[in-house]
Amino acid sequence: MHFLSSFVFSLLLSTSTAVYAGSTQAVSVTLPNQNVVLNYSQPVRLEQVILDANAQVNFYSLWAVLSDKQLQKDIDNLRNNSIEQLSSLSRETSLFSANNEFKRSATQIISQLEHHTFVGRIFSPLDLDLIRINEKLNPILNADYQLFVHPRPTSVSFFGAIDSESSISVPFIEHAGIDDYLDSLPLSSTADTSTIYVIQPDGVVQTTEFSVWQNKPAYLAPGASVYIPLGGLPSDFSSLNTSIVQLLRNKAL
Repeated sequence: MHFLSSFVFSLLLSTSTAVYAGSTQAVSVTLPNQNVVLNYSQPVRLEQVILDANAQVNFYSLWAVLSDKQLQKDIDNLRNNSIEQLSSLSRETSLFSANNEFKRSATQIISQLEHHTFVGRIFSPLDLDLIRINEKLNPILNADYQLFVHPRPTSVSFFGAIDSESSISVPFIEHAGIDDYLDSLPLSSTADTSTIYVIQPDGVVQTTEFSVWQNKPAYLAPGASVYIPLGGLPSDFSSLNTSIVQLLRNKAL
């Protein structure tokens, strides 16, 4: 997954540079949360955009999301396919029982996802210090973008097999792992807590594993999203959990 993100970003960088060489195309970067549009008469370096955005609002760079409208169709398809699979799962019954143990959980996860906005995210650091010391992290932007910025969050969010129609925000605990939060969560009967997914605010995905043989912790940053997967899924839905995790990497609001 990290390799794919790096490849997409490298492709964007090389394409941007090539276009810039012979282009005076105007560029706009919209800050939806602030109702502000940054306009440029020609392609612009990411560093300049971050500086201009910082002049508008002091934001937490790890939780900032830069999105490209050209990538939006793929994310819309991922969202729609995930919701269609969840809808199908909510109607699934086995050959041995008329009951559907996943119906409630699947319906709740659909509701959780519908409460949020997903965008075609560009997975690149937006920290000025990192951008300035590595030219490869400072691409030329040459289209129309959105930059979602927020102050430093004070909570983390939980999605997935929890007994809730919306994601659950829990106050951030300094240096805490997932197990420090689980006791306060209303987990569904379908939850699989042996492997839990952490989507850090910059989109990096980590897994934490709990078993008799090992304890692989993952520590959460402020603004992280945690996905509690559905366990024991029918074979037709084997990729559902990872599809939802990929979608959550692109969450803007």
